Amino acid sequence: MNLTSIKHPTGAFSIYQYGQVLKNIGPYGLQDCYRIISRKDMIDTAVYNEKTYTYSIDNNTGYPAYYDPTTLPNTFTYSTTITTPTTGLTETHKFNNKHLTTSVESKTGNKRVEDTLFENYHADILPGKVTRKTYDDTNNAIFTQSVELMQYDNKGNVTAFWSPLAVGSTANAEYKTTYTYDSSYSQLTGVSYKQNATTTITKTYTLGGANHHPIREVVMVGGSTMPKSKTEWDYDSYGTSLQKDVTRII
Repeated sequence: MNLTSIKHPTGAFSIYQYGQVLKNIGPYGLQDCYRIISRKDMIDTAVYNEKTYTYSIDNNTGYPAYYDPTTLPNTFTYSTTITTPTTGLTETHKFNNKHLTTSVESKTGNKRVEDTLFENYHADILPGKVTRKTYDDTNNAIFTQSVELMQYDNKGNVTAFWSPLAVGSTANAEYKTTYTYDSSYSQLTGVSYKQNATTTITKTYTLGGANHHPIREVVMVGGSTMPKSKTEWDYDSYGTSLQKDVTRII
């Protein structure tokens, strides 16, 4: 049974509607399913946060073009479009045969608002490159573009991040942030980035509680042998932070 409404303590309601769809279950045939087609919040007769949802002809199981959802070809794509009726804004989310988001396109009518492209997925889970184009409202031929780059370890932790100022180049060390982690629980142990062309900020974390949480952060600036600041945390036996002490050294 699908959730159709929620009554909030304020007296407002959230209303959901669904549409029926056939989905593939491989050699075993087809299955009737339901997917959301609209949602809205209501206070008395006033409507807020209304969204409608439409879908590509081929759905995420490949139906009707393909019968086996486990062997979808590399060229297979599908999409979901979310529309805000009050503004006319549409967001079309496109996916590939591995169900990874490849792009999000935002429009108002025929005018592009923003396009986001996701590429270079790590282990078919996390994007390594995100390109975002934001369009001029009066002339869609004009846009600004930003590129963010990420690298990950084998656990999916971000080990390096390049901001849009790196202009899509991993060779650019000026706008790169590096991260290190504890090998047992992937707790953050270090962060390093450039504050400006000549100054590097380094944050080092000491872990406690069998490496379950940080107990100390030390911030170093440039080549100084004295820390810029120290932060220490105390925890109870359940791992809940009880106290945070910050010491700033001028």
